Amino acid sequence: MPFIDASILHQNCKSWVVFSDLHVKGDSIDTCEKVLISIHQAAVARQGGIIFLGDFWHVRRSLDVELLNRVLDVLRTWTCPVIMIPGNHDQVTLGGKVHSLKPLQSAFQLEQILIIDEPAISMGALWVPYRRDLNVLRAALRAGADSPGVSMIFCHADVKGAYMNDNMRSKEGLDIASFPKNIPIYSGHFHKPHTICQGRTTLRYVGSPYQTSLSEAGQEKYFYCVQRGNHGVVAGVEAAASVADYEQPETWKEVERWVCDIGRKIFRASSPSDASFSVAKAGDRVVVTVPTGQEHAAQILLAELQERGIEVELKPEDNPLTRRRNAAAAGASSNDVVPVEDMDPLRIFRSFMSQLSSNPELEASLGSAVDDKMSLNKAAKNDLHAKVLEEGLLTLQRLNGTKAISGGGGRECLLRFETVTLSNFGPYYGEKVVEYPLSDRGLVLIKGQSTDGTGADSNGAGKTTLAMSVLWCLTGSLDARVVGDCKVAHVTS
Repeated sequence: MPFIDASILHQNCKSWVVFSDLHVKGDSIDTCEKVLISIHQAAVARQGGIIFLGDFWHVRRSLDVELLNRVLDVLRTWTCPVIMIPGNHDQVTLGGKVHSLKPLQSAFQLEQILIIDEPAISMGALWVPYRRDLNVLRAALRAGADSPGVSMIFCHADVKGAYMNDNMRSKEGLDIASFPKNIPIYSGHFHKPHTICQGRTTLRYVGSPYQTSLSEAGQEKYFYCVQRGNHGVVAGVEAAASVADYEQPETWKEVERWVCDIGRKIFRASSPSDASFSVAKAGDRVVVTVPTGQEHAAQILLAELQERGIEVELKPEDNPLTRRRNAAAAGASSNDVVPVEDMDPLRIFRSFMSQLSSNPELEASLGSAVDDKMSLNKAAKNDLHAKVLEEGLLTLQRLNGTKAISGGGGRECLLRFETVTLSNFGPYYGEKVVEYPLSDRGLVLIKGQSTDGTGADSNGAGKTTLAMSVLWCLTGSLDARVVGDCKVAHVTS
């Protein structure tokens, strides 16, 4: 296990304020600046330093110049020693050695900041940045536990059973049993501040310093202060008969925790009469579920909150998609209830027509245009229904015979390519034919070299064209996205 000899500035600092998961991005930069100012003020008030446990940036791989400049302007005002470890959002490579914390060094004086980007021991603590390879993480924890004098662990880790948000626990990552016993553990990664325990092992997620998304609605956020001093005997070191026989080592201990009240607050209400958002102030966000029959009360609430400068989002308790799914499910027999998303196109159409014939209200709403033009008796309607059903099924069957239709009941086909041959495609032009073997290759790194210009060696060499040629052959497009403007709403961790 590597040992880092920290600077005198760090060695002389006994109190450290801890935070994590800042997630700097365009719509959070104002709040992040306030957090950075507040954490520095807290450290100065305690004559201490600052520890950051990963995920400083939100977007991986690239840094926005404007955001970087604003962050550096704040960090240049910091006067205390700083220790940082990279989180998964900060890392570019799988091994974690290339990360986006490095540019932050330019804001500090020489030896003021210590960035630990590989597992190491320093100042009586084990420091473990995020590691995707769980075997590497286990090895680091074992080595740290076997090292004398380690009294605290600072890490950025995914632990099974930890809360990803208020309702969801992690099923991935490391078992809590893999962590050393009798050593306090402080980790970044999950944004909900909480502690998980098993036996004599205790791990505390410090959480994010502000509510980053709706999944964190109602969560209180905290800053922590830990101290390094003569707090007692550290794990692995037996007590001496007297102070003269043995000089007690310095150990780490949490001494303070306080609420971090920064940034807009997010409230999730179950109805317009829910009082949970009564403390909301201008700039906060309130998401209200509107039960059927309370639409008028919701509109009154909307006007009141908007008048106070509060962002409001009203969500119907039951949406059209849910109603359609319920209707389709009700149309199936009690012994064969299948969700709509699991049906093939033929079964969906049959279910729809069945609902249309058995639900007068639905029939009236969908057939009003026909009824306005001609009056049909029941027999005529039944005949029309049968003809529409027959014609619709024939149409779907014809489509299914000529073009793949996605759905739970569609056929699956395993397509495996042995080789790809390119001729007059992109940069592979002329009489030369390029053959690219694919059989039993496993993971392949494609590298290229371009001799046409003075730019980067690999730019325009044809790497992407080669890799995407099969997609173009099958679809006529090099865009792998199903929907070009698709957005994903996720729990950030």
